[in-house]
Amino acid sequence: MEVSHREIARSVGQLDAYCGRDQRLLEYRTAFVSPAAQQCHGVRIVDPRRVAAVGNHRVAGFSAAQQPGQAAIGFVVRRCPPRDDLRLCAGHRHVGETDVVGGSLAAYGYNSWVGRFPSAVLRQVYLRAYLGGIDHGSTVQLGCRFLNGRKIWFGKRNVINFGCLFDGRRYSVHTGDDVSIGPEATILTLGHEPQATDFADRGGDVVIGDRAWIAYQALLLPGVEIGEGAIVAARAVVTRDVEPYTIVAGNPARPIGTRNDAIDYELHFRPFLV
Repeated sequence: MEVSHREIARSVGQLDAYCGRDQRLLEYRTAFVSPAAQQCHGVRIVDPRRVAAVGNHRVAGFSAAQQPGQAAIGFVVRRCPPRDDLRLCAGHRHVGETDVVGGSLAAYGYNSWVGRFPSAVLRQVYLRAYLGGIDHGSTVQLGCRFLNGRKIWFGKRNVINFGCLFDGRRYSVHTGDDVSIGPEATILTLGHEPQATDFADRGGDVVIGDRAWIAYQALLLPGVEIGEGAIVAARAVVTRDVEPYTIVAGNPARPIGTRNDAIDYELHFRPFLV
């Protein structure tokens, strides 16, 4: 089963809305799975579009089993107590006032203190507990800010340069492997409907494919997908999807060229201080 990054993000959003309506759902998480991750243990894989509960099973997480060269993906279904059982499932935490306060404190702690401390090791330890996911080899430099880090997922060997802003207030941000995000780039997932009489919210997940390069002070608006190997030029404003291996620039961003689709590099930049 081949599933696009956009389908993944859409399914995650549906699952998030469903979890908000059922306190007994197991806490879930998402991640991109590399071709090397061929097996999952003790789980059952279902189609990512089937996010409704079935019997006493609940959609509880994410995993994948794939063939080489494919991007198969699915949500994990685990056993939950019956609906008349008032006990919370193991690992689930009801999102109440305590969680909101805790999340706000965690964001303040990183954005105002830890994220400014010149120790990559300390920041990495904090982010592994705070973010939705950060895979091995990824680094986040000084001065980056997160609006609800629980909805931010970084793949392997990402290089997140200084001063970037990631918005996970309602929707999520997912990056693939070997993604480079330049200094002071901004990734937004939530805004407002300009024609709405009540200034209603409008947003969507942002997905960045493997080996994409987001340059200095680029701005990604809600709901866009940056294809594998694509380049977003400095200070470009991305308002729509960018095709794989396409170079875009300007405001709004438009294609100006293509990139070599034979790239196969890995990023191994792990500074000690910045």
